[in-house]
Amino acid sequence: MEDNRVPDTLKTLAILNALSSGIDPVSGVPFPRDSAYQHPDVIRALFVALRAFEGTIAPAAPPEIPVPERKKASRPGAAGTPWSPDEDARLAAAFDAGADIPALARLHDRSSFAIESRLAKLGRIPVPTGMRYPIRAEQTPAEQTPAEQTPAEQTPKTSEPLLRYAA
Repeated sequence: MEDNRVPDTLKTLAILNALSSGIDPVSGVPFPRDSAYQHPDVIRALFVALRAFEGTIAPAAPPEIPVPERKKASRPGAAGTPWSPDEDARLAAAFDAGADIPALARLHDRSSFAIESRLAKLGRIPVPTGMRYPIRAEQTPAEQTPAEQTPAEQTPKTSEPLLRYAA
C-alpha cells in the first residue's frame, strides 16, 4: 500500500519549484499578491530549499564511453633540433661513402625527409618534392656577417625572423 504522506523525489522537486515560482502546486494557479508565498523572503527561502534538495539527489552517472587510445606520433628523437656543423659533415661524409637515406635517418635519429632536405641543402641531391621553403643557392644578407653587409643591408627587415626557418 502506497503512503501518500511522503512524496517521491520528483514530486517534491515539482512542488518546491512551483512554490518558489509563486504557483499553487495543487491547482497550478498563481498565488495572490498578498499571499505569504509571494513575499520575497519566502521565495528566497524556497529557492534555497530547492537548491539544497537538488544537491542531495545523486545525479545519474553518465554511461562510460570508452575513449580510444591515441597513437603517439612516432617522431625521431632529434626531430626539430638544429643541425650542427659537425652533424652536417658526418651526414655528407656518410652519404658520399654510399650510405642510403633510411640508414642515415636511423643513424642521425631524424626522418628520411629531414635527411633528404639536409642533403639537398648541402648540395648532394636535388631538392625533394614537398619542401616548404626553397633551398638558397647563395648566401642572403641575413647570413652575412655585419662586416660583409652594406649599410642599407644592416637595417632589420621584417622577413628576417622567417629566414632562420628556411635553413
